[in-house]
Amino acid sequence: MLSACGGSNGGDAKATTALNDSDGPAEASLAREDSSDAMAAAWSFCSSEQGMCSFSGTRKVRYGSGGLYKYATYNGKVRCTNSVFGDPVPGKVKTCSVSVAQTGDVEAPTAPHTRPTTQSGNITLAWIAPQTNADGSPLTDLAGYRVRYGTSSGSYSNTVEIDDPHKLNHVLKGLPASTYYLVVAAYNSANIESLASAEVRKSIE
Repeated sequence: MLSACGGSNGGDAKATTALNDSDGPAEASLAREDSSDAMAAAWSFCSSEQGMCSFSGTRKVRYGSGGLYKYATYNGKVRCTNSVFGDPVPGKVKTCSVSVAQTGDVEAPTAPHTRPTTQSGNITLAWIAPQTNADGSPLTDLAGYRVRYGTSSGSYSNTVEIDDPHKLNHVLKGLPASTYYLVVAAYNSANIESLASAEVRKSIE
């Protein structure tokens, strides 16, 4: 479970061939998120637009926003740009997410909740460590966590890496006034990352 506190207002708030970071896929399909069973897989944020999405093994990657995405399959990494995928939603800020339904993946942190706080400019996150891998087997090599946050829902421009699996909280300090959207993901010793937790929203005034 992930919890967050901070600010004055808040809400409840993871190619069949390797390609370099400038090459586009042979074909990137445009689809709504729920258009097929393949499109309804579990996804983990991996990069904001213009960034590099890096991951382990061969994964399906989606690029887009608001439920409309381009989909393609890559090995290891891909740059999240219109030139690679094509532009699924012109004029909108887009992100890349990678499919996470793979044996050995770490189970995602559970759904978050928020609580009030009197700390101005700070957001405190707390979570519960996952106990199993995505396939239900015991998780024995948890290595740490990544806290991601930004000022747009689903777009996390900042990442804090916590390389201690026993540390289950983190304080983001001195944040300017804005509404922030935050997620936490776990990763194991092979750097395989879990699906992100549900998003937490907190406002600082």
